[in-house]
Amino acid sequence: SPICQQCHRHEETVHHFLLTCPQYTRQQLTLQNEIGPQANHLKNLLSNRKCIKPLLRFIVSTRRLEQNFGDVTPPADDETDE
Repeated sequence: SPICQQCHRHEETVHHFLLTCPQYTRQQLTLQNEIGPQANHLKNLLSNRKCIKPLLRFIVSTRRLEQNFGDVTPPADDETDE
């Protein structure tokens, strides 16, 4: 079903999942606090290299994709980026 399985009110799109689903408000606020205004724009979240780790932490915190992809926790910030 295209309806979001968390809020049961809207079509589940990438935009809905990352930015507007009311079930993830706490995680969305954490992402916004970590990234700043860039977190309010899907294009930035998906294309800005600085957003990758915070975005992955957001995804992990929602547990929304865990069943399909397992643990996608990014390496700690002090680990070398490859």
